[in-house]
Amino acid sequence: MKIFNKLLLVIFSSLFCASCESNENINETRKYEDYAEFSFSDVNEMYNLEEEHYYIEFYSTTCPHCEKLKTSLFDYLDKYKEEKVTTKVYIFDAHSSESDFGKAIRSSFKTKQENYNREELLKEMEDAKPSKVSDTYWFAIPGLFEVTNGKYTSYTLGSESIASLYANLK
Repeated sequence: MKIFNKLLLVIFSSLFCASCESNENINETRKYEDYAEFSFSDVNEMYNLEEEHYYIEFYSTTCPHCEKLKTSLFDYLDKYKEEKVTTKVYIFDAHSSESDFGKAIRSSFKTKQENYNREELLKEMEDAKPSKVSDTYWFAIPGLFEVTNGKYTSYTLGSESIASLYANLK
């Protein structure tokens, strides 16, 4: 009987925890199109935008990690519109890596060697401070590039890391 009770407890706990992992933004009704004033269409312009200091979030509407990040992003953009924060965040739809447009976007970036070390390439960009897309490495979406004075400053990867940055960005 004890084994049966433990088994039931494990099953119910697993089911309960699995439901906790559901997409927290399932009720998110805002769309990227609602924030068109923050988007731009030519990836080669990413270092030539208006502000001295800004961020660019690369996303895809087919990316589940981007979907998880939408609420944090849209909340931040709303704060920016309300002038509660001052650091501008742009958004760029990189499309699916399977689409022709998505492939073209990714091919605009600097080519990585087959067995690259991401930390080494990030350090390389940190040291070189590229000001052209062709000198900048692309890793994944969601990805958040920081740009200062028309040059690369940093690159944050992953929905949790980016959401944390938005929560602390002024």
